[in-house]
Amino acid sequence: MGTRGGQVVTTQPLFPSTTNAYASIGADVRVVPLTFDDETYRAAAYGDDPVAATAVDLGPEVVTVASLSKCHGAAALRIGWIVSTDADLVDQLKAALDALRQAVDAAH
Repeated sequence: MGTRGGQVVTTQPLFPSTTNAYASIGADVRVVPLTFDDETYRAAAYGDDPVAATAVDLGPEVVTVASLSKCHGAAALRIGWIVSTDADLVDQLKAALDALRQAVDAAH
């Protein structure tokens, strides 16, 4: 695999093993600038199976997103979240959310 910059976006629709896949190719891939991992189904565990590890622990370049919509059966609530260990990125995301809220308020 190359080291060209870009973004990687993954989802875990049925089998939450993306974290293991990243770990197995980690030596071959330089993740720049960000990797987005959709962990909407991460909490889906069957029987006594443990909940899959989160990809956010792989480093500050990894950002995870999830929601209550599918795995938790609460689609009508439209609640989701973004997780990052990069404090500067979190601040930027908060500012973007504030700007979006202001734009929506202004439109109404």
